[in-house]
Amino acid sequence: GRARIGVIIAVAPGEAATYVHTLDLWRCYCRRHGDCEVVIEMEDFLPAARYPAIREMAEGGSIRAKIGKAWNRWFALRRHLDAYEWVFTADPDQFPGRDCFGSVSLSDALLAAGAGGATGPVLVMRDFPRFHTLNSAGIFLRGGDATRLFLDLMFAKAHWEQLLDFDQSAFDHSLLEFLDVWAMATSGEKLLSPRCLMLQFPWCDGSASLAQYNTCWHDLVDHHFRSSFARRQRDASSGFPMALLDPQRVDINFVLGARPLDDAPLLWHYAGRNKLMRSPDGATLLDNFLQREWGLGALPNGSAIEEEGRECAAWDEAWASSPRECHPGTPALDCRRGWLAMC
Repeated sequence: GRARIGVIIAVAPGEAATYVHTLDLWRCYCRRHGDCEVVIEMEDFLPAARYPAIREMAEGGSIRAKIGKAWNRWFALRRHLDAYEWVFTADPDQFPGRDCFGSVSLSDALLAAGAGGATGPVLVMRDFPRFHTLNSAGIFLRGGDATRLFLDLMFAKAHWEQLLDFDQSAFDHSLLEFLDVWAMATSGEKLLSPRCLMLQFPWCDGSASLAQYNTCWHDLVDHHFRSSFARRQRDASSGFPMALLDPQRVDINFVLGARPLDDAPLLWHYAGRNKLMRSPDGATLLDNFLQREWGLGALPNGSAIEEEGRECAAWDEAWASSPRECHPGTPALDCRRGWLAMC
């Protein structure tokens, strides 16, 4: 039968060659475990003029617009939602680590989050400490009406003006609304998410404080879980719609930053623009990191979206010869420095 988990990846038109190795790595990972398959969407879902845009003032006083094509991954996920028991939204710069490549599957990650059964939470994500910036890649969503409701809440915000970070901002607040709706329907609680909403928008002078919103977000999530301890201990049979996966147990979204890289997670995430910078040998920083992390003398030939010609043997052999034991979790280290409120 079909794999139970669809790994949904949206790649901007013309960028398949940039991510050829990470896309191959995903395909080889799913082939090895058999519980997932990779779906790659390569086309835009909307005409350029219909995408959300953030307008800002450039040098000289002109207005420039940033186009929100990051929404493509949510369009892609919605398209394939009903084809799988679970869908997993991954960015193309997110990829499996070497140490646990062949020994820990995505199903194992769901099991570690208490979501391995036919019932239970419909959304599983990394449990970010308060000092880590929230990130909406690496999210498991269970197929069905509840997830369609969540996506409806997200897409309703797609064209809101002045949201600071396109789909990320929409995801953050839609999750609070989703928990609000559950609490209201099951116990008659009042809606609490509006108290955080105003913190997502800039002040009159254009300044904004993501740290204040982050604090409000965590406070409200803690409220719905009843206590911080319960964030990771909630009984899946209770019907609570969300599970937070302890990154110290299994890290499904380790964003590279000011934290040590000694402990390889299950899934790396090389977010940001600098990954596309090129070293003197012409390789991107992303490929250089991938080659170094996997202990390869050279990266195998990439096939990206093509099924024929994929070289999985190099990845399998590198995993088998890893000098480190598999531990898919990472320490929850406070990486703030100086003026940083989050990292």
